[in-house]
Amino acid sequence: MGSYFEVFVGTPTYKGTGALTYYFDTNLKDGQIVKVSVRNISCLGIVVGKNSTPAGLKSIKKIEQVFKLSLLPKESVGLIDWIMEYYDLGVGITSSQFLPSYLAKINENLLEQIKLPAVNKPESKSLKLNSSQKEVISKILNPADLHHLLMGETASGKTHVYIELIRSNLENKKSCIILTPEIGLTPQLYEKITEHIAAPIYVLHSQLTDSQRRTLWLQILQETRPSVIVGPRSALFSPLSNIGLIVLDEQHDNAYHQNQDPRYSADRVAAKLADNHKATLVFGTATPKIQDYFIFEQKKRGYTT
Repeated sequence: MGSYFEVFVGTPTYKGTGALTYYFDTNLKDGQIVKVSVRNISCLGIVVGKNSTPAGLKSIKKIEQVFKLSLLPKESVGLIDWIMEYYDLGVGITSSQFLPSYLAKINENLLEQIKLPAVNKPESKSLKLNSSQKEVISKILNPADLHHLLMGETASGKTHVYIELIRSNLENKKSCIILTPEIGLTPQLYEKITEHIAAPIYVLHSQLTDSQRRTLWLQILQETRPSVIVGPRSALFSPLSNIGLIVLDEQHDNAYHQNQDPRYSADRVAAKLADNHKATLVFGTATPKIQDYFIFEQKKRGYTT
């Protein structure tokens, strides 16, 4: 007889609020990605714990497949727990954000073909920063303060601040997520970052094909180098490890709010993910929300470029 494991199943069809129990012949680790059956439908799942004395032994199904993949970061697993509780969501629809439907076709042959991309070689490494930008960067890099509000109109220099923060985190072996409110803004921000940053840079968004997104997701999960992800709010659910910086550019934009199930606000999810990683969080905006402006000003963490 094997061991029993708790699994977060990644299918919206399961409406329950807790992990399901399965068994497997050998030991599995938390964060391991597996294939399981839920009501006779196969789906991906995440191992989140071991169950030593499950009830109803006769009804417990066996895990169908264990993938030879890196573990999903514990910070992402913790984020699933938090989202379910904070937004009162089921485990299936929440976990499916972290195990998107385009992953359904992963198999061992595909995994053998996944190659990590080369490090980006920037055209230019130097940025001309004014005294205000240098002061802001110095304050944000203060390890005692992790959440910050960066205010400035378009073309006021916020992107230069982001780039220097990215560079500092990469030098400290930390990865970064840079969010944009709209897919259409992603190429512009990506181009600016690639001009100055030497690191693997991934761009994720829904206009890519399922095959492209599947490859990128698997590359990010297997990535061991400090990397940068650029994309809209769904990039928060990518399997990136060792995050040191999360930026929400144009954080005031309503596109950061998911208005269909599962409903959530990217700024709140980003704040929790940053806390899980003990990472720096930066809200960049020309028109900050009143409540955010008040909170950050009270804590003296609001800056202007």
